[in-house]
Amino acid sequence: MIANLWLNGITTLSMAISPIIIPSKNSNKFSNKSDFLQWSYKLYSTKLFPVVDNNSKLNPNFVTGFADGESTFGVFVDKNSALNLGWRIRAKFRIELHIRDIELLYAIKHFFNGVGHIRLITTRDLVAYEVERKEELINVVIPHFIKYPLISQKAADFELFKLAVEMIKNKEHLTKEGLLKIINIKASLNKGLSEDLKKAFPNYESVLKSDVILPDQLSPYWITGFITGEGCFTISKSTSQFRARLVITQHSRDLQLFPRPGSLNFEFSKCRPGFN
Repeated sequence: MIANLWLNGITTLSMAISPIIIPSKNSNKFSNKSDFLQWSYKLYSTKLFPVVDNNSKLNPNFVTGFADGESTFGVFVDKNSALNLGWRIRAKFRIELHIRDIELLYAIKHFFNGVGHIRLITTRDLVAYEVERKEELINVVIPHFIKYPLISQKAADFELFKLAVEMIKNKEHLTKEGLLKIINIKASLNKGLSEDLKKAFPNYESVLKSDVILPDQLSPYWITGFITGEGCFTISKSTSQFRARLVITQHSRDLQLFPRPGSLNFEFSKCRPGFN
């Protein structure tokens, strides 16, 4: 069952991912990050990555499922003495992957009409897709997740993120009251406030997150996207049997995703040694 689901759900992506060789970080092929990104985009734009067609994009439910697993909706508060209140506020949508999956990030960037940028993190062999401009967040990223909602607890983070972006759009963050509201929102997002921000804003109050209501049925494309980001296929051997498993590890806050009809609660059959 899960194998058929994977094959059916991956229809759009199967055209997009072609095996390529990513040079190691010690290679002399590239003199800087810009050269590498130009090289990888050329691969993406050629026959090795035929999904880069104006009429062909990743399935939107696949993108949401993948974002449920791999994305972050962040609000950043940095000191800046040049500003009236002394703080710079930024909102950012981000997906970070191993460099071997850079093609998938280009496909996601293409899906979002080319907004944002892809940044190479050579010290850790990572690559990140980031959207930070408020116009791009308001006109492209946020409308997608309103139309194709997240269903993990990340949906609650998105609602707070959307609120923060709206405040930035209305320039509320330039007032003391608005800045404190942004701090309260940030306190409830991801890892919360840093120790420095807690000292700078000792009277902060974390905003209460909204409840996330799961849909009755999960889209097979959402499941495929989620498994692409969070799934791990393993084969283990006991005394006389091999066991194939799909393993998905999540924070306990997302336990509700699993033990329910139509969710990701599947079992693989066991295979005996010597079976091809």
